[in-house]
Parts: sequence; C-alpha cells; structure tokens
Amino acid sequence: MSGIENSSKSYRRGAVSIFIVVFTALLISIITVGFIRIMMRDQQRATDSDLSNSAMDSARAGVEDAKRALQRYYNASTPSTRAQFESIFASQRCSTVAEIAYGRPSGTSEVQVGDPSLNQAYTCVKVALNTDDYTGVVGPDQQKVVHLRSVASFSSIRIEWFNNDDITDNFTNFDIANNTSSNQLIAQRDWPVNRPPIVETQFFQYNTGSFGLSSFDDNGSGGDMGKSNTNTLFLYPSDLPSTAPSTTQFITDARRSSSNDAPRATKCVASPSSMASWGSNYACRVDITVPPPIGGDENSRDAYLRIVPRYNGMHYRISLRTASGSIIQLKGVQPAVDSTGRASDLFRRVQARVEPSDVIPMPEAAVDTTRSFCKVFTVTADAGLYNANTGTCDPAN
Repeated sequence: MSGIENSSKSYRRGAVSIFIVVFTALLISIITVGFIRIMMRDQQRATDSDLSNSAMDSARAGVEDAKRALQRYYNASTPSTRAQFESIFASQRCSTVAEIAYGRPSGTSEVQVGDPSLNQAYTCVKVALNTDDYTGVVGPDQQKVVHLRSVASFSSIRIEWFNNDDITDNFTNFDIANNTSSNQLIAQRDWPVNRPPIVETQFFQYNTGSFGLSSFDDNGSGGDMGKSNTNTLFLYPSDLPSTAPSTTQFITDARRSSSNDAPRATKCVASPSSMASWGSNYACRVDITVPPPIGGDENSRDAYLRIVPRYNGMHYRISLRTASGSIIQLKGVQPAVDSTGRASDLFRRVQARVEPSDVIPMPEAAVDTTRSFCKVFTVTADAGLYNANTGTCDPAN
C-alpha cells in the first residue's frame, strides 16, 4: 500500500509541475504577444506619422509650385498670354499648376517631388485666381496695403476685424467700449488686451485715364464735387445700440471738415456667439462707401486700402461690395490654392492664400527710434556757413 501511495503522490506532484509549466508558458506567451502588438502598433503609428508628414510636404510643394505659376501669370508680357493663363486657372483642372509652371499637357496632374524612393507627389493643385475677400493678420501699429483690383466696379468696402483667435486665454468675451460722442484715445497700457483695436483706414486711388499728383490734394470742387483720391478714417470699436453693422463714407473724413476729425464709432459685439447675428466671424464690421476718383468714375479707378490697427493686433477680412451689397470679387489680389499631396497611399490636403510679389512697399515711419532724436542745424545761401550746432543736442539724454 505504501508503494501505491508514493506513486500517487509522485503523480500529483508531476501534474502540478506540468500545470505550472503550462501556465507560465501561457503567461509568457501572452506577455510576448502583447509586447509584439504594442511594438507593431507603435511602428504603424510612426509609419503613418511619417507618411502623413511626407504627404503634407508634398501638398506644400504644390503650393510653392502654384506660386511659380502665379508669378508667370503676373509677369506675362502680353495681354493674350495673361488671358491664356486666366483661362487655365478658370478651368479648375488638377493639372493647372503643372500646365503653367512646367508646360505639361492638361492630363498630367501628378508631379513627383522629393526623393523618388519615398514615392511622394502632389496629385491635384487648383488655383482660384479671383476670391470673395482678402484675409490676414496684422500686429499693433503695423500696416497692410491691399490693392483693390476687382473683376467689376465697386461702391463700398466692408472691413471686419478681431475674432476669437485674438482673445487671450484668460477671457471668453470681447471688451467693447461704451458708445460715446467723443471716443477718447487713452494710454496704451489702459487699453484692454481683449478689446478690438482702433483701425486707421486710408483709401487712395487715381483715375486710370489720366491724373496728376495735385489730384491727391484735390477736395473735389467744380465738376469733381463729391470725388476724392485720398481719404482717411479712424474706426473706433463701440457698443452701438443698433443691431446692424456700421456704415460710413470715406468722403466725410477730416480733410472735408474739422468737425469730422474724431474717430468713427463702429458697431462691435461683445460675445463671440453674437457674431452669427450678422453672419460674420469677426467682432467688428463696417461698410465704407468710397467716392469716385478725381476726373473719372468708379469704372476707371485703380485703388488701394491701407489699414493700421492701434493698441492691439487683429485678424481681419476685406471685401468689396456694390451699392446693393452684392460681393465683387478681387482679381488676383490673394489667390486661393487648393493642393493635395501624396506619400505612398496616404493623402493630405492644404488650402492656402498667396499674394503676388509686386505689393507696394510702404514705410512704417520716416523716423523710428527708442531714444531722443536730434535735428539741429543751420543752412544759409553760403554752404560754408553751415553750422551743425553739435553742442546743443545730445540724443543720449
């Protein structure tokens, strides 16, 4: 009997050992498979991320080639060549950029980019030469000059500025000043960071038929009554009682009357949710009627708009309107590029606004200094009597 009992005990000990070995093997297998799955998943994520970035680079390469195509359009030597390019842009074919930038047939839209071993290309790039608006961002006391070249004549300019991207993280609403008759300017440090800036707007134009420099100082007398080639308005963000956006006219600037030299109160909303009431993504909006040019009419103008935000920076949008409020498209001022890039079988899409390189450079200031400025000298009819008066002025003080 003892022999049988010992055999039974040995059997049980063997069964337990086998169970432990099998359980351990299963546990190790599960852990191994888990690690392998994690490694494969991380590797797939890394591969997808790399392909995504490569596809994005391909799409951006399409945007850069679109700039080259647009530059060929802007530099066209003859009207017929420019008209040909405009026809290709208007076709909205995926091969638009390949046709203009590289002279390829209209059916070959895919263009290889980068290292061939990476299998990168942009597959479709479309360029909308004419756009409904002009958008951008500008810092405080910086300027932007927009060429108002349009597909048809326009009567007014709509300016919208300051959106959710301009609010700091500590605020959820816009700080809009109460409407007053004076709209006083205050110290820079006292202007709230989430308040839309005062916008200096300068409109200048000329008659494309003929004009002289004196026309920019002409107040529109005689047959040119109600006309002007240059006007300036300061738009002050205010909590106007009206539910409709503001309207004003460039012709009523301070050059016409000293009583009009105060900033113009402009309707702004305090809550981002209220912007939907007038179908805009901006806190402030104003429609400004523009006068005809001296010696011409709205069909013979070449016009520009200069905007400068005071106190704060801003995102903004500019659009042209008819007297009835219909949109007039800008022609080649800020074309919209829609580019799709590929890396292997993964695609990315980029939409961008681009501008020509012939934008007029405008000086920010005649003199810009953070210290004292001295300009003390004497000049007479005799150049030998020039006196610099160096002892009376010290810019270090």
